[in-house]
Amino acid sequence: SYTGTFNRSERLSVSYLPQEPPWQRGWLGEHLRAAGLEEGPFRQALAALGMRGADAERPLETLSFGQRKKIALARSLLEPSSLLLWDEPLNYLDIDAREALETLISTAQPTMILIEHDAAFVDAVATATVTLVPQAPARS
Repeated sequence: SYTGTFNRSERLSVSYLPQEPPWQRGWLGEHLRAAGLEEGPFRQALAALGMRGADAERPLETLSFGQRKKIALARSLLEPSSLLLWDEPLNYLDIDAREALETLISTAQPTMILIEHDAAFVDAVATATVTLVPQAPARS
């Protein structure tokens, strides 16, 4: 087990993308209003990720995990932040959405930290990598 402390400046705003999409139920429009996000740019981001506009009109619980992940990615990309912190962004995405996400990241060039096991994706979007390797426990 690892423990530690992480300190950050109060001026640093972080957009966190968990492995599981946070918006699982309800209506997209309601979530966007509550988050203070504009629907037009949000729908453009969804379209860039390959999600049709009609799908965004359905209750979130009727969408696939991949569609919900695209919504979570669009939210993170569009919410005002100085750092994107993404945990397994490719979960539930098909190859077309993965390629679209590579393009979006390459175009926007956000400051981000991501945790991802897909080496090809990391090579395509990362400017630097850190590999964490667990150490064997010390023997006493």
